[in-house]
Amino acid sequence: MGELFGLFANAFLAATILPFSSEPLFLAMLALGTDPFACFLVATVGNSLGGFTNLILGRYSRTYFEKRGKTPKGKDLIRRYGAWIAWFSWVPFVGDPLLIAAGFYRTPIVLTSLFMVAGKAARYGLLWYFFSLTQ
Repeated sequence: MGELFGLFANAFLAATILPFSSEPLFLAMLALGTDPFACFLVATVGNSLGGFTNLILGRYSRTYFEKRGKTPKGKDLIRRYGAWIAWFSWVPFVGDPLLIAAGFYRTPIVLTSLFMVAGKAARYGLLWYFFSLTQ
């Protein structure tokens, strides 16, 4: 149970602006024989909640950015793709800023969250699938 909490914390923090990845721990836990579905579920939920934190940060940082005369980059992407952009929130280095920008530019929070969770679940699902091919 403790190892799953560690995976949750790792996945949550990896989805914030901290520069590290949750995939190595996810794969290590699969290699150690931890229940794959539990790993998938815990990593997806943790990473999604971390991503949701970025979304909320972006939404409520509007005043901060506007006072400084700055806005997050990605305005054109958000205007063009809207909530769909959250599907790519799992992509290293760009996923976190995408969610902050999506929050800042007020994409629909429920739809954005659904696309975010779907993208993150797809990533962990694919990792699980390809890992299972090696066993």
